[in-house]
Amino acid sequence: MRKKWIALVLCMLVLGGGFAAAEEPAAETVRMTEAFSFVYTRLPEGYTMETVEDESTEFRARITTEEEGRPRMELLVRAYNPEWEGVRGWGEAPADYVAEVKESFYQETGKQEGEILFEDTKTRLGTPVLIARAADGSLAAVYTNYLSHEIEIDLFQDPGGAPVAEEDLHGVIDFLGEVEFALREE
Repeated sequence: MRKKWIALVLCMLVLGGGFAAAEEPAAETVRMTEAFSFVYTRLPEGYTMETVEDESTEFRARITTEEEGRPRMELLVRAYNPEWEGVRGWGEAPADYVAEVKESFYQETGKQEGEILFEDTKTRLGTPVLIARAADGSLAAVYTNYLSHEIEIDLFQDPGGAPVAEEDLHGVIDFLGEVEFALREE
């Protein structure tokens, strides 16, 4: 009887607005022409997203903020890659492919061996990601895959701003951990 009474009181409070619920941000859906859709409710604090390119080989979006000194960000989703077929995430990537991805960071940034630090980690929901960051803090990237598509978010130091901070990386990892990916409906 006591449990029923407590349940009834809780139900009345919830239905009657007795609990002040935090207002959830509206979900935003991004539909990529050649890949899949993803839904997110929040970007890293103070940022907005704008699609820059949506083509058959890649989807690119700029993630920006008006706040000076904060890093600039770019989301890149590459087209289906057969090398990822059957691989359920970054944590299962073949060692030779991991080495190739790491080498690409050196090629794309012009940094020398040892100037980029790599770290394997996971989002709060357990999605494996690779973090690549320049030792000088000038740039960083968070890298994973979904449905054989490579997903990368690059962070660039704002000119004259502070180096890319740990909290900026955690904001991106949190964002990737909360994004809901969905197959495109035909």
